Amino acid sequence: MGYWQPNRGWNTSRNQPVAGEYRAIALDLHGISVKQAEQLKNDMETTQQKINTEDYTDLGKQQLVGDLLYATILSYFALNNVQDDISAKQANMVSYKAPSYGLFKTNITPMYWFGIPRNVKISGLTMDVDHISHLRVHKNNDHEQWVNYNRASGARMSAMEHLVPEQMFSTEDNPANGISAVKAIQLAAAEGQKIWTITQANLNTALANIQLSNDIKTDIRNAVNAGKEVTAHEKPLNFYGKTSAGYIILDPTTGAGAYMISSGENGGDIQLPGETDAISWLLSLLDAVGDNPILKRLGGILGNFIDAIGIYTDIMKCGVSYGIAKYISTLFITIGVAFILLPYLAIFLSLYIAIVSSFLAAAAIAPFFSSRWSCNG
Repeated sequence: MGYWQPNRGWNTSRNQPVAGEYRAIALDLHGISVKQAEQLKNDMETTQQKINTEDYTDLGKQQLVGDLLYATILSYFALNNVQDDISAKQANMVSYKAPSYGLFKTNITPMYWFGIPRNVKISGLTMDVDHISHLRVHKNNDHEQWVNYNRASGARMSAMEHLVPEQMFSTEDNPANGISAVKAIQLAAAEGQKIWTITQANLNTALANIQLSNDIKTDIRNAVNAGKEVTAHEKPLNFYGKTSAGYIILDPTTGAGAYMISSGENGGDIQLPGETDAISWLLSLLDAVGDNPILKRLGGILGNFIDAIGIYTDIMKCGVSYGIAKYISTLFITIGVAFILLPYLAIFLSLYIAIVSSFLAAAAIAPFFSSRWSCNG
């Protein structure tokens, strides 16, 4: 998979899809357009409304699974673009998005018997951002600051590879847990593991002490021999019952890097505790039309996506200050309406039920008022 640019030639990455995987691919050519985000938001609002009204006609795998996967990777790019704009101004940088792409997929691993695939193991959801690129310069042409900014941006984008899916797929009763290269190294350090910064000077010593897979060791050796700098932890992590690892390959002259997880992707994995795994839960949606508990949970998750895309479109139309102000004001409206309703509901209901009911009602009313906000952008 890749693309071609007249001044740079081909940029490609190797992907080997497994039959039965569901993949959502997003292109970020020069930022995510507001029109594109709004169309996806409208589609998801339609699905959410159908679930809430128990109208399951025309709800298939694209509406129940495909839009969720696509919205995840699109939200990753959109939210990173907003953060890029803010951080570039703070760091005295000029930054423009170059063509980039990535995917969010269901993760299926074939099981072999004497070299013949006989079954598959469903192992979660994976974000794989194969190519994300920018055109950046420091306003004072400070090379060291430029390299430091690239390093910091790479670490932040790696963290977003677990944060975005976590935020999107979590519910109050069932939090999602994602892992990325940055998070894996952070968790390893918290466990007391030694974190290695590997260069050609200590390559053999580091590999002798690291207990990661042979594939990861080979990747580290090849990268260091090519002049790169690698950050890795000592041994695999047990992340919610799954063995995980993360490592970072950096170009010391530019600060650009690859933030790898043990499955080989430049991205992150997500697990849903309390379920068999994330993909089993997603696939169960296809057989669950009419099963209110499962679909109602999906309706709540759709709300997370709709909120995130809504904030992005507000920011792109009217600026960062407006988007944040509108979001915060909605929270205050919710709290304010809840306290207005609380005394009246408490007359007829117990205090606990009155509190819960007032906030539920406020949450339904607040979007009506915030939707009346407008700007001239």
